[in-house]
Amino acid sequence: MNKFVPRGKMSKRQRKALNAKSRKTWDVLPVSRIVPNKKKLEQERKPRPGKIDAGWGDFPYIA
Repeated sequence: MNKFVPRGKMSKRQRKALNAKSRKTWDVLPVSRIVPNKKKLEQERKPRPGKIDAGWGDFPYIA
């Protein structure tokens, strides 16, 4: 019969083996996913009128 050894006193290698044995893999990733709304019309966002991007960032464009 094996003696009980607390995890804090186990070596790092023994704890790693014990944790790997008890760990399970996920069939589906546990990341929250957004379900697309079927009623919503899919459209591309159009840029706002008057906003010109000249590659200067937030600086106003002066011609």
